[in-house]
Amino acid sequence: INESEADFSVVEGKIRFGLGAVKNVGMKAVESIIEERKRHGPFRSIFDFCRRIEGSKVNRRVLEGLIQCGAFDFTGIYRARLFAGLDDITRVCGANHDPNQLTMFGGALSSESEVASLIDLPDTEEWSKRELLRREKESLGFYITGHPLDRFKDDLENLTSCKIQDLAHKRDKSTVDIAGVVEAIKIKRTKKGDKMAVINFEDLSGSVEVILFPDLFANVSALLKEDDPLLITGSVEKSETSIKLIGKDVKALEAARNEIVNTLELRLHERQITKELLEKLKGLTFLYPGECKLCFRIETEKGDSVLIAAHDRFNILPSPECISMIEELTKGQVSMEARRKIWG
Repeated sequence: INESEADFSVVEGKIRFGLGAVKNVGMKAVESIIEERKRHGPFRSIFDFCRRIEGSKVNRRVLEGLIQCGAFDFTGIYRARLFAGLDDITRVCGANHDPNQLTMFGGALSSESEVASLIDLPDTEEWSKRELLRREKESLGFYITGHPLDRFKDDLENLTSCKIQDLAHKRDKSTVDIAGVVEAIKIKRTKKGDKMAVINFEDLSGSVEVILFPDLFANVSALLKEDDPLLITGSVEKSETSIKLIGKDVKALEAARNEIVNTLELRLHERQITKELLEKLKGLTFLYPGECKLCFRIETEKGDSVLIAAHDRFNILPSPECISMIEELTKGQVSMEARRKIWG
């Protein structure tokens, strides 16, 4: 909010996002923000922002877009908390610029501290990384601070045959597996009236058009509505001017990952191992049953390392939630081994 111009700009060889490109932030609001910033200096907080900016031009929808895209991250107050406090923020902002409401406060709010004293931001938790990225993309049109594929970066080599940018080097009609997220989707109908879909599918390297014919689309349409990363198996269709994929299979990337991870190894020191810890880990295996083998890499007091495999009845589902709970319990390192695919 203190650095961006209305349009995209270049700063020290990097591109700074333009305020005018943030969803729901109109040019009148942008001009008002930049003019105030130039006249009286940077905004010190969202309260200072509300005190100085005309409420009729910067309404709730503008503030939502600016918070969700990270324009107020410099305040040190996380986005979910600012967003949850918007009702109070917009109420005070409106009162600050509406002469008919000034008597409520005994006159105009002349300082940032006066505005802040009227707003008690809810003590809510920050959005999950997934939710933060979803809202970020909703406001900006793409991801800035991360990507949904980031949490799968250690697994992509085992799950995929190539990145989207590598499709140009693949043979026509060859089958590939690519991981990514749905950027856009168009629903069409065949001559028989059956629904099919054309999706823009993107990973960290680029995007490609994927055609999903009726039989496949009917089976996977629910997956396409979510924001979760997907693994698409498809046939490469190359022409002189474009590359497309004809979809053969679509599955959630997390489900595909869980299918190929065959060993979950916990690295612990022997002094960490107690009956209480083992009982809690046993409980997790019942809470997250799966096909993944559970092993313990134990470091002894003598400095030796011993590998102990749990019985198959304690096989586990290596989901991010399960792994997070194990890490919290053990304070140790958790590693995964996957069955490597052999690409033809």
